[in-house]
Amino acid sequence: MTAPRLALSIVAALLLAVPCFGRLGETFDGCTKRYGKHVRISNDGGVYVFESSGFRIFAEFDDGKVDRIAYKKLLPTKDYVGPPLQISMSEIHELLNRNFGGGKWETLHPDLYTVVYECPDKKMSAVYSTLTGRLIIFTEAAGQNALKAAEEAAQKQPEAAGLEGL
Repeated sequence: MTAPRLALSIVAALLLAVPCFGRLGETFDGCTKRYGKHVRISNDGGVYVFESSGFRIFAEFDDGKVDRIAYKKLLPTKDYVGPPLQISMSEIHELLNRNFGGGKWETLHPDLYTVVYECPDKKMSAVYSTLTGRLIIFTEAAGQNALKAAEEAAQKQPEAAGLEGL
């Protein structure tokens, strides 16, 4: 085998060995082709859960396309008891790059429990929590919708009795 053919074979093998991860903007059919049939749907039908390449993937759709996607490592056994499995930094960077077409993400506000990432154009953001072992990547619109929903839910909560003076 000639050197160029050998190099091409190695590159092809490496590309095929990399786990396939969904991306923001992907359709439901695209997710199904990538991961197989979903394993669960949220009660409100807005989030489809898939399992692939050692990850549980939570895909939320808006107008037929993924606008928020979360990744969490699958537990080694169903009886596993222990802390959440962590996604490695190299896996986090790979997932971020696959969702931004290889563009550079800025790291904002890293602390012991949470790292926030943002694209330079601010159209996508991501949050990784070491407490949950979950990476959530979302569009600007999905982030605004989540904030609005949280504000509406907070307004519906009754005031905590006896805490007025605190």
